[in-house]
Amino acid sequence: MSKSGPKSALSARVTMLIQASPDRVYSAFVEPEQLNKFWLSKASGPLRVGKTVHWNFLVAGAEIDATATTMDQARKLAWD
Repeated sequence: MSKSGPKSALSARVTMLIQASPDRVYSAFVEPEQLNKFWLSKASGPLRVGKTVHWNFLVAGAEIDATATTMDQARKLAWD
């Protein structure tokens, strides 16, 4: 019996339409007090490029460490 190759990391890409100004959306995803209003139950800190934060989602048991890779206000926000 042969072994399979190395495990690959799981990833997801999400897009959504949000009816708000780009500045408001950016702030909502970057600042924990805003993010906790609609997506998370807890965030360890604000999202900053190269800084890892821990996010606990509203769904019980769902949590991740996130590190911002791109932060261009009103244009693009990406994290790993």
